[in-house]
Amino acid sequence: MKSETRKKLKMGYINADMTLKEVQKDYTQESVSDNPRPIGPYYAYNDRYLEIRGGMFENFRGILAWISLLIFMIPVSSAYNSIYCFILLYNHKTDKIAGYTTAFTFFTFIFLVSIYLCIRYFRYIYRFELFTIRHIRVRFNRVTRQVYIQRPKYCGGTVVFKWEHIMPSNFGESGSDMGGTNMVNLMTFHPYKTGFPVAHSVGIGKNTYNGQDYKD
Repeated sequence: MKSETRKKLKMGYINADMTLKEVQKDYTQESVSDNPRPIGPYYAYNDRYLEIRGGMFENFRGILAWISLLIFMIPVSSAYNSIYCFILLYNHKTDKIAGYTTAFTFFTFIFLVSIYLCIRYFRYIYRFELFTIRHIRVRFNRVTRQVYIQRPKYCGGTVVFKWEHIMPSNFGESGSDMGGTNMVNLMTFHPYKTGFPVAHSVGIGKNTYNGQDYKD
């Protein structure tokens, strides 16, 4: 964005712990480690690009699948009870016709409503990881000097940033770090550099446990 537009939107370049000097700095021009190493699985490593897994919040994987399966029990159990009542009524195996008719109507209604809600709304949540494992990939292209954050379309799609716009979020110019926070290596693309209305962050690799791990 133009500076005038940024001023109009009242967008600043600082927050509680960053200065303009830190934001303007090109962090890709100097080395911060004598022992560079990828911490976590990477998919490709060659002269053209490095592609590594975006491991942010992957320690919470599986929770969504279990929650989804529990929610799916509502339409499944409702369908089972509805069919059971229908079979009893159809085969004349019960004298409680009114009760089973009411139960059949109730469970059929619950099934139709719950299956509609699952298909219409809840699918946007359970499709993240139900019966599948999806990983966001981050590709650092050495030739084009661009960073590609590869995401599904419903998660924002693929976004491309300039290599020199990379900012480390785990440690700043002063050398302070987030040691002991058990976080993945975070990289931020600040609006001041990218011109986007919001900042973008991506976590790569596995959780690290001290400041030097981030820099390595």
